[in-house]
Amino acid sequence: MCYATHRALDGLLDLKAETGVALADVARVEVEGNARSFAPLLHDRPQTGLEAKFSMQYAIAAALADGRVALPSFEDQAVQRGAIQDFLPHVTKHEAAGPAQPRYTAVTLHLHDGSRLHRRVEALRGGASLPLSETELVAKLADCLAHAGLAVDAPSLAATILDPVDRRLSDLLALLHPVRAAAE
Repeated sequence: MCYATHRALDGLLDLKAETGVALADVARVEVEGNARSFAPLLHDRPQTGLEAKFSMQYAIAAALADGRVALPSFEDQAVQRGAIQDFLPHVTKHEAAGPAQPRYTAVTLHLHDGSRLHRRVEALRGGASLPLSETELVAKLADCLAHAGLAVDAPSLAATILDPVDRRLSDLLALLHPVRAAAE
């Protein structure tokens, strides 16, 4: 998904983890960012997976509905789900006046019960100042492998790749052997 959505997703997913908020709880969402921070987000009402990659509205709706945004989130049928399409008009984004740096995104959830949840994010998860944990890296690798239809043990592959001392190509190829054999 487009980089311009990542701070909003980090904030939203943190709020969801802390409070358990669900799509059904939310009346509307406001997303604010720096000047020009949302320029690549061209699709307010995406209908395809490709359009959804460039949509703040979809990012927010999918994260609220599914608790994550992963590769399967960009299949056309995932984007076209009724609950997602119905929620898209309830997400607004705007760019604040002022400097483009430092970058930030603020997410405000207006709940049906009248309460609000708010989070401002400056540091991106996975960036230099907030690197992913090994568990998060392995989860991303597992998502990529599953999406590609590869039956490879993600933790073993990650351990081999991330081993700071012993990165033998033969070990990596052995883990990928079932994939190579299936392709032949």
